[in-house]
Amino acid sequence: MLKPNFVSGQSSTCDLGSHRADGAYWSYLRYGRRVVTAGMPSGTRPKHALYSFEQWCSQNGYEPLIFGCEKQDLEILQGWEVTEIGRQPLFQATPDFSPALCGPEQPAAHRALRKQARRAISKGFVVRELSVPELWALSNSPVLKQMLLQRWSKRRLAEFSFLVEFHLERGVEEKRAFAAYSSRTGDLVGLTVITPSQRGWLLEHQMLENSAPNGTAELLLCTILSEHLTPGTWLSLGVTPLYRALLPAPESTSVPAILSFLPPIVTASLLKLWEPLYGFRSLLDHRRRLKPEAWEPVYWAVPRRRTLFDLWIVLKAFAGGSLVRFAWATLEKQLQLLSLRLTRTVFPMINLFYILTLLIWAPILWNLDGIQLFGNPLACKVWAVYDVILLSLFAVNQKAVSRAQAGLTTDLLLGMVAADTILAWIQTALYHGGLPAHQPLLAMLLFVINTAPVSAILFLVLFKMAGKPLPFLRRELPVA
Repeated sequence: MLKPNFVSGQSSTCDLGSHRADGAYWSYLRYGRRVVTAGMPSGTRPKHALYSFEQWCSQNGYEPLIFGCEKQDLEILQGWEVTEIGRQPLFQATPDFSPALCGPEQPAAHRALRKQARRAISKGFVVRELSVPELWALSNSPVLKQMLLQRWSKRRLAEFSFLVEFHLERGVEEKRAFAAYSSRTGDLVGLTVITPSQRGWLLEHQMLENSAPNGTAELLLCTILSEHLTPGTWLSLGVTPLYRALLPAPESTSVPAILSFLPPIVTASLLKLWEPLYGFRSLLDHRRRLKPEAWEPVYWAVPRRRTLFDLWIVLKAFAGGSLVRFAWATLEKQLQLLSLRLTRTVFPMINLFYILTLLIWAPILWNLDGIQLFGNPLACKVWAVYDVILLSLFAVNQKAVSRAQAGLTTDLLLGMVAADTILAWIQTALYHGGLPAHQPLLAMLLFVINTAPVSAILFLVLFKMAGKPLPFLRRELPVA
């Protein structure tokens, strides 16, 4: 079933619930009594589809929030409270987008876009549409994995859910995919996937390889609009959030924007804070440079007075259900990105440092006076033997670090180093009641001995983070 507007066209890609009733269909997420839909309910009769959705909510005691209403939907939503989320840039397919049009006789419209596209063409890059088998094969390819990794690495926040998740292997029979590749080497440098709606096509996802030349995105867009879509068909690039906050609309409107309830100074501060995390302004600037034919508002709607809790529910939907879990996932992602950057350069040197340190420390520890330190003549010798075992494990782990693949040795090391730290402090507490205040030098030595393994714990944790499965591989690529 074709989706009624551009926003709901992407719902088949994401992990959403769905319901059919009396010829109507909608995709949604539910949090308690709150239901958030992905676009307008679908049906041959739009008013009846909305009525069926309202009846379903009423029968189940749900409070609805329709996310992704568009301008033509407002007539159906009479009596609903509407809030503008952002605006979507729209392009109308026409042969005038063809990069082959150049020179003084070329149309004035889209001249800059065609010029950028020709920059990629001059370097030998072309675009072709992928067949369904080719798209399915690409979903398991290392090329796509690399492009997904590069896209994932550029974003500081954890991956959003709800209309943002990307399951390339889903709905391949209705999607259309276009690949930009080098005509000289055959290397894939860009991928654009569009999905249908009754109004036209939605650009669901676009990914570019880091090596893609300037103009690749424009070449993909121009080729799709000039060669692959019927003239007059609309293509949406998707919602550009916070349009009115970032670029105050010159026209007056009775529909409030998503941040309009905040004082301007607060809004400005929030946008400055959010920019490094999401890039709202950079996204808007990029799309404005493409000079679309229209910027159409996108809304959410509730059948009652809007509240701040509606914003909270929308944020929960994009966070995957829990803002706390999303914040933790963001922190985890930052650690993983740091670990990946250090994997092949710093980590092997750190592991070698611990090997050399233990080679020096184990003989010293063997000859220290165990009675003075721990009240037992064998204590230091036992610890020396323990450190020799750690030394052996670090030596074996050096190979794993060089391969950037944490294994059983890394897990064993992490456990033994953590036990080393805990047991050292227990021993210090038993024999000294803590650090000896009357012997500063001894207290300092014991403190260094007892806390040194903490750095090794941090190193091993980061090394394991580098080998953790990347989230998009679990969610976006099918398991072979």
